[in-house]
Amino acid sequence: MSKEFSDQPLAVYRIENDMDEGSNQLFMFNHSEALKQVRWRSFLADCELLKAECSIVTELQEREITKVRLFLDENYHDIMENFDPKVVKFKKKMKVIVESEILDILFEEGLEDDPFE
Repeated sequence: MSKEFSDQPLAVYRIENDMDEGSNQLFMFNHSEALKQVRWRSFLADCELLKAECSIVTELQEREITKVRLFLDENYHDIMENFDPKVVKFKKKMKVIVESEILDILFEEGLEDDPFE
């Protein structure tokens, strides 16, 4: 979206979302220079001066959503076509750590040969 907005004049897009708890507003700046022109004390008034039509943002949003869905569908079908249940995941090698005193006790109780040699 940043590449799409780089050619356009500085603008602020104000998107209102109605939620269960109340109204929610999203302010979207198309360039860092637009954000620099907005002062905190007069935020709404400064945003109103740079206000632009939100239809551009919603069109870009819908286009990106479509691209993501296509990407996910293609990759899902690729995975399902190439899935082989015979392939087993690698298992972690397990290491056994034994204290040397325990080995001495085991050898005294009947182990004749060192199993680790």
